[in-house]
Amino acid sequence: MAGIWPVHGLRHLPENGTCGWYIWIGEFSQADDFFQPLHVEHLAERLPGVVPYLDLPAGSRFLIAPDYEDVWEDPSLLIIGSSELERVVLAVVHFLIGRNYDAIETMTRGRRLSAADLHRAVSEYGRVIREPPADWSRLVIVTAIAAAPRSFHVAAPLWTVQEGRSDLTLELHLDPSITGSYDPQVLDLHVL
Repeated sequence: MAGIWPVHGLRHLPENGTCGWYIWIGEFSQADDFFQPLHVEHLAERLPGVVPYLDLPAGSRFLIAPDYEDVWEDPSLLIIGSSELERVVLAVVHFLIGRNYDAIETMTRGRRLSAADLHRAVSEYGRVIREPPADWSRLVIVTAIAAAPRSFHVAAPLWTVQEGRSDLTLELHLDPSITGSYDPQVLDLHVL
């Protein structure tokens, strides 16, 4: 890698069959063609020094140069954008809003909380869940699960008609599916 320094890398949440990595050399550019897709196999040929960093979870950054290495977490990379992960989380939220607990149970294949459990939790809370605001995704906390590559824990705040942002939080576990999407499990629906 002589003469091609520094090498920067940051990892967003994986989506659309990609691993989420953005890697560049030297100064960043806003040019539309700055990033070019590259298969990991070819990356290993062009920049073998970055290969050890590719196992870092989403939300990671690195900067390497001769005799210099820095690796850190950047939670801002985990904010949900218009990704498959966001679509899955929103699907569960929309089913909650529509009180379609059976659809959630089907979507999660009955793992963890059942339709009856979800109905009971919402009924006991005693308020009507409503659509979150447009900027809601920046408040959703996504944590990569180190022991399970491409799996995530999600804590999504919910809104109600009566309160606006409520104390009610939806917690999900998302595993990658063979379709390139995510298989959700509802871990909990609770008051923080």
